[in-house]
Amino acid sequence: MTKHLYLIEPHSARFLKVQPDSLEMTYVNAQLGKVEFKNSRLEMPEGGINKFLVDASKHGYTEISEAEFDEKLLSCRTEIEKTTEEPLAVGERRVPWDELVASYQSFFRNNPAEYLEPSMQIFCVYDQPAHLHHDLQLKFDSLAPNIQSSSRNLIFKRGLTIDGNLDAGSGTTELPLLVIVEGDLNVKNLILSGWAEVIVTGNVVVEDTAFCFDGEAGGRLHVHGNLSARRVLGAMMYLLEVAGQIKGDVHWLDNDESPLFNSALVPDSLSKEQMTDFETHTPLMRECYYANSNWATGEEVQTFDFYPERVVAQIRNGMPVFR
Repeated sequence: MTKHLYLIEPHSARFLKVQPDSLEMTYVNAQLGKVEFKNSRLEMPEGGINKFLVDASKHGYTEISEAEFDEKLLSCRTEIEKTTEEPLAVGERRVPWDELVASYQSFFRNNPAEYLEPSMQIFCVYDQPAHLHHDLQLKFDSLAPNIQSSSRNLIFKRGLTIDGNLDAGSGTTELPLLVIVEGDLNVKNLILSGWAEVIVTGNVVVEDTAFCFDGEAGGRLHVHGNLSARRVLGAMMYLLEVAGQIKGDVHWLDNDESPLFNSALVPDSLSKEQMTDFETHTPLMRECYYANSNWATGEEVQTFDFYPERVVAQIRNGMPVFR
């Protein structure tokens, strides 16, 4: 006798047909604007089915009739499809890249048409001055149910003020995070990493720290005007271009060539001996480094290495990065 079971989760579902000697599963999953179906069949040894049914009950599967099974599968597909539709934010409109390319193609180093699938070439455009009272996080999650346009591709046509941080500190390298600010950008802290590309046609004013790192994938901050920050800290090939003047203390990790003139070098690594006199070798807080051991020579060599993820955590938690 065939048993029918299902389990529904936030953006996915599993439908099982359990037969005396086999198991058939339909897996429904919402990912990046699409609903995918995967069917599989597994032969089960004698006695294995009963154990599986016990385990399935423990994990929340519900048994239903065959008629209910087909109806539930259909309705579930409809509900999961809805999760791929990201709601519009206040003042936002969605615009395909092909309607923007004539005006904005020259802004980007990373071409959206080259790196993004057509379904993901969508930008959130804000026509009025934007003032956010919370952090703006730029992120990309390839397992997400929707295309995440509200946290990835943004155009602010009349400037942007953020009472919190502009935060792309997750080191995303899967796909570019693309932002244009026409006018000025005002933020508390600026954290850019990975494949985040931010272009500002006016001035950038950072109340505290601008930290840019890990840009090998193609990350870039391009400021057409001036950049003002209490501290600027750059590292790991993140491209920082400022057409105007830079106001504030500029530091760059010494294992990377700084794109800015007059950058004060910050050690990427300190020896065990330097650790005993830490404050004379780096302006950073001790929490920005971690103890490391290297046994490549057969003997332990201890160093104190720069820790970018901890720097990001310090900034997010409102803790100082510099002494």
